[in-house]
Amino acid sequence: MKNILKNYRRRLLNLSSGNKALLLLRLQKELHLDVESLDFIVGQPAFSIVEKLISGAKKIVLSPVTDSRYEPVAAISKRLRYIKRRSDMLLEERGSEELYIGWPFVHGMFADGTVVRCPLFLYPVALQVNAAQEWDVVQSTSQPPRFNQSFLLAYAHYNGAPLPENLLELDVSTLPTHALEFRTQVYELLKSEQLAIHAGRDFFADKLKSFRDYKKADYETDLKPGQLYLEQEAVLGIYPQAASYLLADYDALLEREDLQTMEDLFVTPEILTQATQAQHTFTVFKMDASQEAALQQVKQGKSIVVQGPPGTGKSQLICNLVSDFTARGKKVLVVSQKRAALDVVHKRLSEEGLGAFAALVHDINADRKNIFQQLQLQIDQLPEYKKQNLALNSIYTDRTFLEVSRGINRCIEKLEQFKSALFDTSVCGWSAKELYLRSNLQAPHISLSSNYKFFNATIVAEFLPRLRQFLQQAIVYDRQDFTWKNRHSFKNYGWPHRQELEQTINQLPQQFEAIQQSISNLSGFGFELDELEKYKQALPTITEIQTLLAEENVAGVLQHLLKSNVQELTQQVQQLKELYLVCPAPDAALAATEILTIKQAIARFEEQQNNLLRTIGWVFSSDKKVLKQALANYKLELNESGVGELQRRISLREQAENLMQAINQTIVANLKIEANPNQVLQQITIIEKALQAQKLLKKLHREKVLHEKLLPTIDLAQHLQSITQTIAELQANHSHWLKWITEIQVKQLLADSNYKAASLRDLQEHFEQLVAHDALVSSFTDAEREVAQQLLSQTIACATEGEQFFLNSLYLAWLQEIENQHPELRMASSGELENLELELQHLLNEKQRLSQEIVLSKLREQTYDDMEFNRLGNAVTYRRLQAQVSKKRSLYPIRKLFSLFSDEILNLVPCWLASPETVSAVLPLERCFDVVIFDEASQCFAETGIPAMLRGAQVVVAGDEQQLRPSDLYRARWSDAADEEVEELSAESLLQLCGLYLPQTMLTQHYRSHFPELIEFSNQYFYRSKLELIPDLQELNASKPAIEYLQVKGLWEQNSNLPEAEKVVELVLDLLQKGQQDVGVITFNYNQQMLVQDLLEERAQEQTIVLPPTVLVKNIENMQGDEKDVIILSVGYAPDEKGRFAMQFGSLNQAGGENRLNVAVTRAKRKIIVVASIIPEQLHVEYTQHHGPKLLKQYLHYARQVSQGNFTYQPNLQPMPTQIPLLKEKLAGAIPELQPRVSFADLTLSTNHNYKAAVLTDDDLYYSHVSVRHSHADVPQLLQQRHWPYKKVYSRQFWAEQGKVIAGLQQFSSDAS
Repeated sequence: MKNILKNYRRRLLNLSSGNKALLLLRLQKELHLDVESLDFIVGQPAFSIVEKLISGAKKIVLSPVTDSRYEPVAAISKRLRYIKRRSDMLLEERGSEELYIGWPFVHGMFADGTVVRCPLFLYPVALQVNAAQEWDVVQSTSQPPRFNQSFLLAYAHYNGAPLPENLLELDVSTLPTHALEFRTQVYELLKSEQLAIHAGRDFFADKLKSFRDYKKADYETDLKPGQLYLEQEAVLGIYPQAASYLLADYDALLEREDLQTMEDLFVTPEILTQATQAQHTFTVFKMDASQEAALQQVKQGKSIVVQGPPGTGKSQLICNLVSDFTARGKKVLVVSQKRAALDVVHKRLSEEGLGAFAALVHDINADRKNIFQQLQLQIDQLPEYKKQNLALNSIYTDRTFLEVSRGINRCIEKLEQFKSALFDTSVCGWSAKELYLRSNLQAPHISLSSNYKFFNATIVAEFLPRLRQFLQQAIVYDRQDFTWKNRHSFKNYGWPHRQELEQTINQLPQQFEAIQQSISNLSGFGFELDELEKYKQALPTITEIQTLLAEENVAGVLQHLLKSNVQELTQQVQQLKELYLVCPAPDAALAATEILTIKQAIARFEEQQNNLLRTIGWVFSSDKKVLKQALANYKLELNESGVGELQRRISLREQAENLMQAINQTIVANLKIEANPNQVLQQITIIEKALQAQKLLKKLHREKVLHEKLLPTIDLAQHLQSITQTIAELQANHSHWLKWITEIQVKQLLADSNYKAASLRDLQEHFEQLVAHDALVSSFTDAEREVAQQLLSQTIACATEGEQFFLNSLYLAWLQEIENQHPELRMASSGELENLELELQHLLNEKQRLSQEIVLSKLREQTYDDMEFNRLGNAVTYRRLQAQVSKKRSLYPIRKLFSLFSDEILNLVPCWLASPETVSAVLPLERCFDVVIFDEASQCFAETGIPAMLRGAQVVVAGDEQQLRPSDLYRARWSDAADEEVEELSAESLLQLCGLYLPQTMLTQHYRSHFPELIEFSNQYFYRSKLELIPDLQELNASKPAIEYLQVKGLWEQNSNLPEAEKVVELVLDLLQKGQQDVGVITFNYNQQMLVQDLLEERAQEQTIVLPPTVLVKNIENMQGDEKDVIILSVGYAPDEKGRFAMQFGSLNQAGGENRLNVAVTRAKRKIIVVASIIPEQLHVEYTQHHGPKLLKQYLHYARQVSQGNFTYQPNLQPMPTQIPLLKEKLAGAIPELQPRVSFADLTLSTNHNYKAAVLTDDDLYYSHVSVRHSHADVPQLLQQRHWPYKKVYSRQFWAEQGKVIAGLQQFSSDAS
């Protein structure tokens, strides 16, 4: 970092022969005049001029303008004229007055061996021709004579001595006015300030010496280090002084510890991420979208580089930055090497009433008085400012401005939402724009339900080839008459599988026929394959019967049951079982023969219970004995309870015996009462199982599995086993069949005798294709498979139709989804979008109208807002400042005033405009401004701009890397080959340097050229067709070619071309005669410029024509920043008197020469006249070192083509995010008269080479526009202002109502024609 700064400092302090303020070895006729050569030209010695300077004479006569009697006068007058031109040019370009008479000259060598020959004093003067036609020098009233500051700084630097501060600021006019006394005082000053400069006897002689030209080696011959002396030499000439102020800044920077890397120079405040609302933007001047984009970046805290091609409103942007920042209480410093650039900005600010708040300092001495007056006036205006701000209309303006700004915010937000939604691909991979143009509401489509969500752009790109292949095959293989339509998937099948298929198909009919017969015989019913499931379901029943039959005696009982009333028997068995399940169970304890006797005894017992007489008889009765014995069998007592239990047991026995008798009669069961109850229960169980088997057999009969007629004649168990085996065999076969073919195919084989042969034939023909098809289908996801089947269900003739069917359905499904998420998309069809656009345009115009007053109000408020008052109510703020600026004498230097009152000064005047050198001379090296704005930074050396850049918290560096590079005609720049190895040192301009560290933005709307051919060449070759131009329709159609190519028979002699110069002068005078005064002449070298200027002045004088100040004659080195209605290019190059053409192109063949050409060809607003002595083909530039001559040849060819009427306006095609269809292509297809012909509209209607109207769409141009404001406000308003009928068409409108849109465009075209 320190090494880089040291190199930059070394470049500023260059003591080569090019630095005329320190080493003047030879005089140049355009820059210097030896004052001694004026000796007695007007009858006085040359030293008298010095005496008059010392005495303070305002005007000093140097020489007659012309004097035919004295030959030296002509040469002197010519030299003075050249010096005046250079001085005026320098003043115009840099704003600095650097014409001085230097006297006396210091000769010698500094202590380090550096040689010096330079003036000690510099008297600022100006040249003029007085009424007597004499050359006068007029001493400057704006800056006093001073010591040569470059010399004083170099003396301190190279001798290692303290800087003589007293001499730096000394006003030499305060010294004695008598020449001898003056020199004596100077001698004393040099001694007191310890400047070791010898002043010999010659210094005190009243005679000047002639200025001798030296070669450097000759000059150094007798010099010794550390020896300096004064010579009585005086030279009128240009002595650049401003760079000396920069050295002190670099000395301070080298001492700073906080600057460790180059990045430290570009530190900016924390960036604000939120968008700036309209009510917080205060732009007095009109602003396009690219300018606004740059402004918003700066407002967010960024330091940026602004690339401003010719005519794109760079100065306008700077003015808006000034108005916005100052209105928000910020302090702004505008810096430029070019005086004209600062003048343009200040003039525009002044035109809008902001001039009082912007201080313009070109020269620290010449402009001091104006700055002081400006500050004084501002202080005087404070009461008026406060009064104006408290007025009712000011309050109303504030409220209206806020309302309008909020309306702009609302419109911008809605339009941004619309544009964002239109091109957003995040939902499905397609933008709504693309879906509108790819889908068709009138074309067939189906509902994809929710399946569309599985198909985004990425998936569809992979799915479509598979879908296409599927549909191509499925159209064949899914026909109803295709034998393999209903098949298993053939995925992964090979030839063995094919053989299995063929074998299965061949065997199946015979296998089934055999099993069918067997089952029919076994079941007693007919059998079809459809009934297999019934038999499979009956197998558990059969198995159960088989299980029952396997039990002992069940089969025998079952045989009897087949002939019996099963229902009654079932009830009897159940009743008997219930009796035996009760405890005690029926038994045979009493003999059957005794039962009757016992029952009679029980009757007698019951009779005597309530009869006394019979009770007595009962005691001795035989019945009692019988009863008692019966009771004893059950261990019961002879009492009422015991007798009751006996009765119950007898009843159980009787019931059981009756049931057994009935059952035995039915099935010969041999049930006996005497049997053990368990035995009885076992017998009952057997009977129950037989009954169950019989029930199941009934079920089989009902289900037509086993006919009951077969039961008497078959071995049931064996028969059932046969049925089971046969069904199992069929199941096995059926499973095998279904492994290879489907159930439908099995049935077709069994039902259709021809199917077998057809299926085998189709299998052989299509097997491999079916394998591939089914493999493809298996790769489908569920959603893909469902969609594919949906498509097949539609009537489609081919795969392409099906694919389009799917895509249209998918696009429409996604469109519905996207429009649900972004309903703002529908504004294009509802008319709301058009209303929003009109409202935005109106609000922007209204805000523009209000902005001036708002900005002025805020600037006025800042002047008095923080004022302080004493106890008496008198203002304290500004009191001391006012005392200084109102003084008549002993004024402070601006630098001192600023250091004492910087806050107050910046409150009064928050914007300052100055050159980099002036900034260093006036402002302290600290961040006293919020933003520093550089204009024409491509022409500012990097080392020159850095100190000014450090005066601000942010920096905006504006320029154009395709225009002129930095150059200084009056000093040479120190360089070292090693510099090229360091990127920062290889960056020649400040623009290039800042481009290494700061983000860049580009202004793209071109305003200067009225005709596209004037800017097209540069746009194509330098700006990659990024510049946008909307020419006036009427001018475009009515004009002749805007470039005229004139060839003259020129002659190259002494680096100039007289015939060509004469033609140029003729053209200028002719244009003036026709009333065209805004004319510029650009030559390709300095000699041709001087020749044209001399001839023009002579011809004008001869014809008594007063040349207006609007006529400029410049060369390609100094035309940047100017613009004229008509530009005449004098190419100059021509054969010499021997017919030889030297391919030497001067500065055009230097590095960056093509940039000079770019500047030259972009200055014209209405016309370029190329005056050349050659045709392009004569330029053999193949082997030139640099690109400039090659591009000159191309431009001359281009100019000639345009001149011959061969210019064609080319549309500027902008890239879209994806390869999507364009609406303009569809519209042009429907209406052939509409074609893309211009760069600012999608389609243009033209007839017979005349443009009629423009059509704007939401295609690539809309997408590429830097903001919605540009699309919906800037472009429509520019089209209206420039008389272009236009119509807007949006993709959604075309999608929703294609016929209506086409009809509307046809009517529009008809009306425009």
